[in-house]
Amino acid sequence: MFHFLTAGHIDETDARRGKLRVLAPLDAVILARVVDQYRDNAVSREVTFEQQPLSIDQGCVRCPYYAPRLNVTSIKFVLALQAATGCVIADIEHGGIVTQADLAELLTESGNHRGLP
Repeated sequence: MFHFLTAGHIDETDARRGKLRVLAPLDAVILARVVDQYRDNAVSREVTFEQQPLSIDQGCVRCPYYAPRLNVTSIKFVLALQAATGCVIADIEHGGIVTQADLAELLTESGNHRGLP
């Protein structure tokens, strides 16, 4: 089970090897718009999803997926970001690419399939 999702224009081969290599940064305007749709508190300097911090660095985003429970907001966010930018979603720590179907299945199993992007 992975604990973080990384979304960005990243090299899929390197991601499968557990390495992060950004090919191009995410569009900052699109990223800001999608983050604002999902963040816990729009006035806080720290961006969080369900009180878990989001990391934006090197032109990609690292989201809490399971910390200490399923973070539904993170999943919906990365799916929306992928739809808006065509970015890759990866589990860098465990060397895998995560598909829309994988995430949709998790949301369905958890009863949170409504509002899928």
